[in-house]
Amino acid sequence: MHPKGGKYIRSLIFGFNDGTVSNLALVAGLSGAMLGTKVVILGGLADMIAGAISMGLGNYIATKSQVEFYRHVGKSNKETENPVVVGIITFFAFLIAAAIPVIPFFFIPVGSALLWASVTCMSLLFLVGILKTHYTGRDWLRSGIEMVIIGAIATLAAYYLGEFFNNYLVKML
Repeated sequence: MHPKGGKYIRSLIFGFNDGTVSNLALVAGLSGAMLGTKVVILGGLADMIAGAISMGLGNYIATKSQVEFYRHVGKSNKETENPVVVGIITFFAFLIAAAIPVIPFFFIPVGSALLWASVTCMSLLFLVGILKTHYTGRDWLRSGIEMVIIGAIATLAAYYLGEFFNNYLVKML
């Protein structure tokens, strides 16, 4: 027997994961480039809003296209998601998750803020990985670690690329 309520888990996880990972990676990249607190906060807030809108509308149009395809080929769309609900869930999941990595930068210096943001986001990704196993039936530890690894790869890559761009490319301009 499968647990009820998992119909929109894809949109919730998609929005949360992308909001957390993309904005943590952005603030890490800006921190690595040593651009200062104001730039990190403004960049993080801009990504939070633009990303939520883009993700919400993108998931809406993708789901709507799938529903239209199913209708076109005569397949029942009883099991498909509602495009409007999908868009709203993705929008708010992204918006809330993307705020998390920015918050520490309002209160503490960039280096410490990045550490707090990273630890908080990785902990939340691990927790969401665990929670989603209620619907997926996967091993909780593997699921949590998988979410953390994805977040860590993006964050570390952005940080070191930001540092590289600041140290080498920007100086050539």
